[in-house]
Amino acid sequence: MSRKNKKRDPPEKWESRSEHERFVRIFESMYESPAFISLPANSVRLYLILKNEYRGNYTGNKIVCTYDTIVAHGISRNTIRPNLRILEALGFIVMEEGTLMREASIYHFSDKWKEISDIKTAKQIVKEVRKQVQWEKDKRQELCQTYGDK
Repeated sequence: MSRKNKKRDPPEKWESRSEHERFVRIFESMYESPAFISLPANSVRLYLILKNEYRGNYTGNKIVCTYDTIVAHGISRNTIRPNLRILEALGFIVMEEGTLMREASIYHFSDKWKEISDIKTAKQIVKEVRKQVQWEKDKRQELCQTYGDK
């Protein structure tokens, strides 16, 4: 039995530059969820970048994305780690492995965002992650001052 080729309607002129572009989809249930609503703007952008880098079964349902790829899409290198942590804390992604610049980081999408039932809880999670990131930044600066930047 052969597969039927489904003809898709071409995108509207305002939707893309050409008929053959990829697209990123987000379902309404995610878009309207308390977790998604509470995401900072750069976290949303980062999530969209990760969705765009997702290649399905071609990569074993993993998202392989380097920091350079993220920076090329307009997110500052200094804000990548905090926004990844926010996405992970709110249950949108799970980080499997990777380092800052030596090898590509590997991520998986997660559905744990569904467990967050109200915006207040989601905003509290974001606040705690930001506090933790700031504490780590202060600690690094303190260590650099103590032992010198070598």
